[in-house]
Amino acid sequence: MKATARYAWLVLSESERHAFLEAVRPGVTPEQFARIAAMAEAFPELLALMDQRDLSVARLRKLAFGAPTEKTATVCAPTQQGSGQEARPRRRRRGHGRRGHQAYTGARRVPVSHPTLRPGGLCPACGKGKLRRQPKPATAIRLEGQPPISATVHEMEVLRCALCGKTFTAPTPAQAGTQKHDASVGVMVGLLRYGSGMPFYRLAQWQRSLGVPLPASTQWELADEIARQMEPVVDALAQHAAQAPTLHNDDTTMRVSQLRRQIQAQQNRN
Repeated sequence: MKATARYAWLVLSESERHAFLEAVRPGVTPEQFARIAAMAEAFPELLALMDQRDLSVARLRKLAFGAPTEKTATVCAPTQQGSGQEARPRRRRRGHGRRGHQAYTGARRVPVSHPTLRPGGLCPACGKGKLRRQPKPATAIRLEGQPPISATVHEMEVLRCALCGKTFTAPTPAQAGTQKHDASVGVMVGLLRYGSGMPFYRLAQWQRSLGVPLPASTQWELADEIARQMEPVVDALAQHAAQAPTLHNDDTTMRVSQLRRQIQAQQNRN
């Protein structure tokens, strides 16, 4: 039930409200009468606000009781024009706009030639000048979803002789490689597991649901193989760091309660 329907009998017209206030005036003090008159005038406005569909509680509170803060813009009236102080334009915060194509460093770039015109040809508008390719092309960005580990099935055509029964299979393309799993698969699995915290079993479920199965045991074997290949690099970095003349540490502040109590007790004794 709407608020206006439930409390409709409390909403008075102008003449009814005037008669009601005149009847109440003799029995109350002037201060009490002023409060009753203000409530009688504000009650219909509050009911109308409550019936608005897109009205939130915060907005209703602000409309009924004013702004909850004491900022200059809400407390003080706006200054008149010509006061000498013009409003400064707000600076746009960085990182809150659309990203340009330069930010997509891992995107695949596909050059698209004009379907009818070529560099060096005549301009179709004036018919005299020659067209030149501009160094900055127009761009159109498109994002598509795919599994973290994608797969490609190469189907080589097989021909069979109807007389002798010998079969002839098309050669495997170079893109298929010599192994089932590319080296990038182990790298990606390692980054997801140890860089982003993606468990092996969760990635296995994700891959299976997307139609590219990759069991958890296989993920471990691939990541372990990549890790073993990186061991010499890690050992070399550790050896190089051990020979460094300067040692840097994180200077993030941290409060140790026990140490602070010891320092405070020593200061009190002194």
